[in-house]
Amino acid sequence: IGLGTLAAIYYALNQPSLYETHAALQIESASVSSQSSGMAAGNNGAAHRLTLIEQRLMARESLVRVVEKLQLFGDGPLMPLNEKVDALRSSVQIVQIKDGAQAWQPNITPSGMLITVTFGDPVMAANIANEFLGAVLEQNRKRKEERTQGALAFFTSEEQRIGADILKVEEEIAIFKSANSDALPNGIASQRDQLGTLRETELEIDREIISASSNTS
Repeated sequence: IGLGTLAAIYYALNQPSLYETHAALQIESASVSSQSSGMAAGNNGAAHRLTLIEQRLMARESLVRVVEKLQLFGDGPLMPLNEKVDALRSSVQIVQIKDGAQAWQPNITPSGMLITVTFGDPVMAANIANEFLGAVLEQNRKRKEERTQGALAFFTSEEQRIGADILKVEEEIAIFKSANSDALPNGIASQRDQLGTLRETELEIDREIISASSNTS
């Protein structure tokens, strides 16, 4: 038993050390509540976006960028780039964080993403986790920027369209007022004043006719 224990300790001490680090991302809830008809679609959309992010992070191009930026596996024996990429892929695990209490629900909204890195160097393991975390944040920033630019372009075009419609309607109103000025409220009031003046003038003329008729001279 003593020899076996010593052999086991010797074997364990001669094994390469592995360090595990984690980076977690939390998904914020939408500031605008979704309608009940689109709630399931929103839940599936969050899971789908996380799956796309995971696929982009684990793509060969992304892994090659991390290997070259951090100069991974450069201190050991010469390794081909494909083997470095495979080694990094096997060292990184990305899972969606879900509430276990809601496991019975068919569509569970993920609450975040957990990036786990297992590597022989603790500092490098943290650097790799931070690199993946930064890539996720950068993708999210670009996506928000694209959505914001698209919304801005849409509202700008809508502003121009509505402004053109307003000018068109104002021109139509001006033409209508010019063609029907007498039938408009302001024109009717003016016509009433003119009619009153004409009636007063008519009465004055009638009085003059009566006066002239009574005065034969």
